[in-house]
Amino acid sequence: MRRRYSKVPVTCHLAPALACGVSLLLLFGFNGIAGATAHQDNGGAPGDNYVAGKDLKSASFRLSKVYSPGWCPEYAYLSIVMESGSTMPGAIIWDIDVDPALTGGDSALAMSLPTCEGGGAGPYKPERGFEFFILMTLRQQSDTGNNAICNDCYKPGGTCVTRGMSCSGCDKLDCYQAGSACGPGEPDCYLRGEKCNCVEPDCYVMSEPCEIVWTPCGKGMRAGEWYASYGFEKGALVRDRIEVNMEFIGIMDRDRYLFTLPWKYLLTEIWMSYPPGERFDLAYACAHAPEFQVHIYHDTSFIDGEDYMDTAGGMCLNLSDYLPNTGSATADTDTPPYYYCRADFDLDGNVYPSDLSVFLPDYGRADCNTVKYK
Repeated sequence: MRRRYSKVPVTCHLAPALACGVSLLLLFGFNGIAGATAHQDNGGAPGDNYVAGKDLKSASFRLSKVYSPGWCPEYAYLSIVMESGSTMPGAIIWDIDVDPALTGGDSALAMSLPTCEGGGAGPYKPERGFEFFILMTLRQQSDTGNNAICNDCYKPGGTCVTRGMSCSGCDKLDCYQAGSACGPGEPDCYLRGEKCNCVEPDCYVMSEPCEIVWTPCGKGMRAGEWYASYGFEKGALVRDRIEVNMEFIGIMDRDRYLFTLPWKYLLTEIWMSYPPGERFDLAYACAHAPEFQVHIYHDTSFIDGEDYMDTAGGMCLNLSDYLPNTGSATADTDTPPYYYCRADFDLDGNVYPSDLSVFLPDYGRADCNTVKYK
């Protein structure tokens, strides 16, 4: 005989309502949902930007809540805040370290390239073991620009060769003028220009083809588009676009914005793309907010439709600012995985009778939305 089970409703009369409410709070208070966050500010050093009006104040990386250990957060919330008087840049790059035990990988700022504005040798961040990067564009990029590489393509429009030693005088070496740089990730890879004779300056030995062979592009990144990868030559391993709605329109006129990314899907796809022996710890990555570096880019002229890099006459970064400000430091997780209490209705970090002021007005309702809270 099938045993019948009956649902026993929890009822509260007016007199013992407080006691019953406290009991419910205690019941739900220990059923937590976990999350973690990482945050980095500029350390009280505003005005360290290269491009006027693009001064980064802080950035944070927060994972959505999950109901129990072992679950992977569905979403990541990436936040950028600009200093007073500054507005959002044209492009943002996040270098992500989801597994501190691994030391491989590199940084998008590992190349010591000059900044297009501000001069000098430019910043250099030593390799730091990043498992992947996320590039976001907030305005439409050129179909033939370096950001079009997110399509696993590039359009150099000529022969790309390694720029070798400099030629001098009327030596007999096979010397050419160096044209535009062929793409990011290959700082010595240039288009081969005209053959030199004895009078042209800046001539180089240019006979060795670059190792990377690019596929022609047809479409660059659009406003609000982002992609994730762990090598420019790999193209976009995960690619998506922030929903373009009324909230997104005018984003570059703002001083802050919150981006929502499909974290579990992104992590899984990146993890699967690695060779089996080189994969990061996926369980750890799901349970901890990543360490990160963030850099913002903005081309003030934007003639080439390229916010990341200018290549005409050489190679320079349209970099404006970055966090953390020094060395190979990363923004570390502020807190270990922690548990939100479901009954912390007033969000003050505890489950006390004060939560009843939020709980009791809704007690007894039967018209609540049944979509699971995340």
